[in-house]
Amino acid sequence: MATSGLARRGAHLYDPRTARPVARVVQATVLAPTAATADVLATAFCVLEPTLSLALAETFGVGCLLVEQDGQTHSNPKFDHHRIQ
Repeated sequence: MATSGLARRGAHLYDPRTARPVARVVQATVLAPTAATADVLATAFCVLEPTLSLALAETFGVGCLLVEQDGQTHSNPKFDHHRIQ
């Protein structure tokens, strides 16, 4: 598992398409078979649109939870299966 986001260091994640700090997704958590895979995808999912991130999570067979700046959350079934209620 790995989490990337803006909580600790502010604007340290940049969108390479715009060279500007990411703003929409403020946190992405990924459950993957390896920590390296989870880390890479969590960072990428902070940059991408939530719908694309969720689609890629399904393609790679990983769980993901995304938190947007407005507090809206998105997750996929693989992440939800491991969520503690």
